Amino acid sequence: MRKSIKKRNFEVIQPKLQNKTKSLRFIICLSIFLFTQLAFSDLLLSQARNSETKQETLQHEVTVTLKLIQVYVTDKKGNPVTDLNQTDFELYDKGKLINITDFEKHILYLPAEKTREIIPAVFPEVPSQMNRKFFLFFDFAFNNVRGIKKSKEAALHFIDTKLQPTDEVGVLSYSTMKSLTLHEYLTTDHQKVREVVEGFGLKDVLGRAENILRKGRDSSLRKEIYKHQVFNFSNKIKDLAKALRYIPGHKHIVFFSSGVINSVVYGHGHGHLRWKWEDMAKELASANCLVYAVDAGSFVSSIDSETGFFYIDRYLGGGSTLERLAEVTGGKYFGNITNYENIMEEIQDLSNAYYVLGYYIDEKWNGKYHKIKVKVKRKGCKVHGQGGYFNPKPFTKYTKLEKRIHLIDLALNEKPYSQIQLLFPLLTLPCSVQGESQLVMISKIPVERLQEISGKKVEIVNLIFDKQNYIVGFKRGEVNFLGYSQKNIYYYSLSTLPPGEYKCCIILRNLETGRGARISSSVVIPERLDSGLQVDTPLLLKPEKSVLYLTGRLSDKREKGGKYPTLLDIYPFDSTQYSPLVKELEQGTTKLLAMVRCSIIDIQQPEVKFSGHLIHLSTSKKTPLSLSVLNKYQEKDTQIYLIELATGELIPGKYSLYLIAEEMNTKLKSPTSTTFIIR
Repeated sequence: MRKSIKKRNFEVIQPKLQNKTKSLRFIICLSIFLFTQLAFSDLLLSQARNSETKQETLQHEVTVTLKLIQVYVTDKKGNPVTDLNQTDFELYDKGKLINITDFEKHILYLPAEKTREIIPAVFPEVPSQMNRKFFLFFDFAFNNVRGIKKSKEAALHFIDTKLQPTDEVGVLSYSTMKSLTLHEYLTTDHQKVREVVEGFGLKDVLGRAENILRKGRDSSLRKEIYKHQVFNFSNKIKDLAKALRYIPGHKHIVFFSSGVINSVVYGHGHGHLRWKWEDMAKELASANCLVYAVDAGSFVSSIDSETGFFYIDRYLGGGSTLERLAEVTGGKYFGNITNYENIMEEIQDLSNAYYVLGYYIDEKWNGKYHKIKVKVKRKGCKVHGQGGYFNPKPFTKYTKLEKRIHLIDLALNEKPYSQIQLLFPLLTLPCSVQGESQLVMISKIPVERLQEISGKKVEIVNLIFDKQNYIVGFKRGEVNFLGYSQKNIYYYSLSTLPPGEYKCCIILRNLETGRGARISSSVVIPERLDSGLQVDTPLLLKPEKSVLYLTGRLSDKREKGGKYPTLLDIYPFDSTQYSPLVKELEQGTTKLLAMVRCSIIDIQQPEVKFSGHLIHLSTSKKTPLSLSVLNKYQEKDTQIYLIELATGELIPGKYSLYLIAEEMNTKLKSPTSTTFIIR
């Protein structure tokens, strides 16, 4: 019997000497599915103003790091200046003239030529963090149906005609019912962004704040509700700005909105809302977020109930609030969305040419703000650059929202800003369990190389994406790696999924330092047969004792009796003597074991035999295998075989293992394969 210990939201399985297993229940402390299509974003950007738990501040050593500053330069007419060199710039940090050590020029195209030619950066290792970044921000609260329709048209035009392949784009929205929602994080998958924008419909307009005031203009209560919505909006965007501080470079926010009613923010007696609006704008500016406010207010309209005439309702206009937001953040206000083609062209021109200035600093983990100023020696040039930057702060001081943005960056960004270079293997095994398609994920956690991540509170997150990059599986748990004596730790999970293509991701994140690592892998779950013989990908086993298994909630469905299946229920091997072969094997092993699941449907008294061979992928050398079936388990329409593979001494390299199952009565055959590496 295996002894089970529940510890910090994980089920810890320590194998003993008997093979018989028990399924143990695991309860995730977080939401079962944090990242659903609608709830995913809403929960991701939820209110982060809850009181923080007092924790001991970690001591960080002062490190020398390269600081990158992104600037735009225009002439007196507003045209980009593209022929500057490193010596043309002066940079001041907290009033002190700084030596610029790194310089980079990005020119997507010259406005007069419209060549769309991308000039390569001088330093190829830097641009991955300094590409253009856009957030398309849809305001469903302070807007109306026709304004939102035009906003969609404008955004799709921008996506189709203005984006460059290297541009990173995200999608945000705000509504009174759903609050602030992140629909798509920064990505270069522009087709995915387009699908998100196209998916916005009338349901997203429900709960618009504008309706609250229009339907009860003389009601002081409804006016108070409207002002409360303005207050909430300002708080949400301010929190968002804080979370975006640590994404390097400028963030261009294209904000589609009719704006908040001018008199509500800047009218007499509304000083608290004016302060909130200004504070929100300043927070965006300090986070280097430039707001391009596109006014959809020309579509704020009404029908006079007495005359039946259509008229533009100036009372609901919000141009002044949008203009002020753009002014404070260093962006630009565009007054009529009907001219969206020209507007999107101008936004493109304003952001298409920029410089990156680099210099080294002693980085301190105190979260303090550094005011910077960039000057150009050439006369007639105007610099549009960030006003400063924030030092990093201890991860324990992050708000709830900041931690969620940090996790999304680790999960979705191709090159996360907080990821360390830690490689650990991931094995994905599609299989059929009681007629349902399952996906088994197994990862060997390299404890000996976890110095930067290992600690008392380490988070393990398991994500599964479908072919359209939607999140269809999410598991999370916390573990104290310092509390285990075992050197070898395996994490695994099971998920019930329909046949299809998937991408799997496992994230390790230290909840005290914020340092994280990620591994991902692609897998195809095949269609199940209605009849015949089908063999699943084998699980290879290697001799290994004294290992520890960690698992989150293992299955989307409970078995009868309320229990969840475990790894040993799916692959019943002796876990006291063997462990899963996850990608790599030390040289010297001459025998392996394989657990092979065979679905046998509508075949009477089946008799299955196996054959197989190895191929060294570098030399293409084929090595026949001697196979012996050591044990067989029956599970309804599935037979599970424990097979010994005599490999002989193998030279280092990557191998493909091919197995063929043949049902001797019907002569049906089913092949399967897997790969591993000999070190």
